[in-house]
Amino acid sequence: DFLQGYGLTEASPVVTLNPPEHFKVESIGHPLAFIDMIIADKDADGVGEIRIKGPNNCLGYLDDEENTKALFDENGYLRTGDLGYMDSENYVYLKGRKKNIIVTEGGKNVFPEEIEDMFQLYSQVEQILIRGFQMKKDVPSESIEAVIFPSPDYMKEKGLSKDAMKAEIEEIIKEVNKNLVGYKKIEKLTIVDEPMEMTTTKKIKRATVK
Repeated sequence: DFLQGYGLTEASPVVTLNPPEHFKVESIGHPLAFIDMIIADKDADGVGEIRIKGPNNCLGYLDDEENTKALFDENGYLRTGDLGYMDSENYVYLKGRKKNIIVTEGGKNVFPEEIEDMFQLYSQVEQILIRGFQMKKDVPSESIEAVIFPSPDYMKEKGLSKDAMKAEIEEIIKEVNKNLVGYKKIEKLTIVDEPMEMTTTKKIKRATVK
């Protein structure tokens, strides 16, 4: 059997599992029996930071008192940095990383990972990064930008120029926007010529993207 789960290195590393006898496709499962999980600082939709307590938690970072202190809240729960919510059966649903939240002009929270996932089935897109940009200099809020590295293999196979490839990606964005509520719609497209730098776990290093 293939079991979907969720975890992090600091939690040794499994926190939830999605049991095959009661599998929920969009969920990462429910916490293991020995784990005390809370959703902290919830917003109006019940989304907040996933925090955990249990014998699986690490004690901290070796010789790093500052980051060790920041890792735990005042009640001893480990701050995962991940945002999510729980349903009535204690199944957990991930929304994104706390540090990546985009706050729109209406005060709405946008989770970049949610939008990025919508591009998974488009072979034209090799990499995508969703981020906020300030459309109005005098308004401290963000609009949605898509930074995309097109697939070189797709371009070569189809014999497309850069302009033709950009046109295809613009059409894809229009399709994706149809399935997004107003404040989540992509308003700016940036095409990059080189792959974006990635971590060892194949995640784009957001801070390095110009």
